[in-house]
Amino acid sequence: MGARYFCEYCGVFLRHGSSSVRKQHMAGNRHRMKVADYYRKVLDEQLQGRVDRVVEEFERDVAQGRASRTHGVTVVQQLRLESGDLSTGN
Repeated sequence: MGARYFCEYCGVFLRHGSSSVRKQHMAGNRHRMKVADYYRKVLDEQLQGRVDRVVEEFERDVAQGRASRTHGVTVVQQLRLESGDLSTGN
């Protein structure tokens, strides 16, 4: 029996690890979907990590008085927030 190949994306062993078997496996729809799902998950985790870091920095700046919770809000939006007007009128 020849060397077996393990696909880390699909979690399966291919009985014959020849290049033609690997090519056929990698061209399959299931494998391609698993690879896409893997990278989508990795990118989502990276993006969430970046968002978390930005939020932490902002919260730290608010605590130190370098930013306010309304930072980036226009004057008109601030007045609407203070008056309780939650409409989105422009």
